Amino acid sequence: MITGQYPRQPSDFVVSLNRWVLRVAAYAALMTDQYPPFRLDQGGHEPGALTMPPSSGPGMQAGPAGDPVPPGLAGRQGLLTAGVVALLLAVTLIIVPARRAAARATSAGGPARTRTWESRVNIAYYHASKYGNGAMVAEEFKKVLAARGLTVAVSHIRDANPKDLPAADLYVFSSPGRFGKPKGNARRFLANVCLEPGTRYAILTTQAAPKPDPKTGKLPSQEEQDRWEQVIPVMNELLLAKGLRKTAEGTVLVTGLKGPLEDGWRTKVAAFADQVTGVLRARTA
Repeated sequence: MITGQYPRQPSDFVVSLNRWVLRVAAYAALMTDQYPPFRLDQGGHEPGALTMPPSSGPGMQAGPAGDPVPPGLAGRQGLLTAGVVALLLAVTLIIVPARRAAARATSAGGPARTRTWESRVNIAYYHASKYGNGAMVAEEFKKVLAARGLTVAVSHIRDANPKDLPAADLYVFSSPGRFGKPKGNARRFLANVCLEPGTRYAILTTQAAPKPDPKTGKLPSQEEQDRWEQVIPVMNELLLAKGLRKTAEGTVLVTGLKGPLEDGWRTKVAAFADQVTGVLRARTA
């Protein structure tokens, strides 16, 4: 700018930088999917290049390499270099990150969204239903939590390996009652469960509804029912002995050996779901 001449080496650098910036601009404009490597090459011969007038012309000065340089060209090229650097910064700091964010959102199937605590929770539900009552309760629980954005994987214990259960944030175990105790296969399943100490679990059972005494016609008192019905205490004993942490428990009554379920059983399932949801929300908050 001072001498009115543009030295050859800075000129080559600017040309090379301009080539790379144009490649980056093509990438930012979605004209290519390959981000250009940072390479300052001169490239091949450009066909149709303009030929500068001879150095002997009026108002022309010869550069160090013999190339004619019009007056004021060095100043304009300096401004061009500053503009190229500014464009490079804009592409690097704004356009390229925005393009990559859009690509990540597209690969995820839609716009980027902030994950809620519900989407981060995974619940595994294992039941030992024989006549379908426990399976109905499990599906209702899954339906209730799905409406709240929570995922529940339901399985029968015959289809699961208690020593290799998939990872979950909460395990729900369910068993029908048999003579006041969990079913034998459910007890064996829980006895063989291998989970890390501190893992959270919940229990939701299906038990026979109390029946009146055939002689007196009176229903057993709550104390008498508690002495007889040991389904939940036995299940808790097996799981707590492994160092697991209980979060919720509930019972849905069955009016006969094979059903049906008691009136209002869905309300009980929803109340149990409230217990589970409250614990999980507090844990992930």
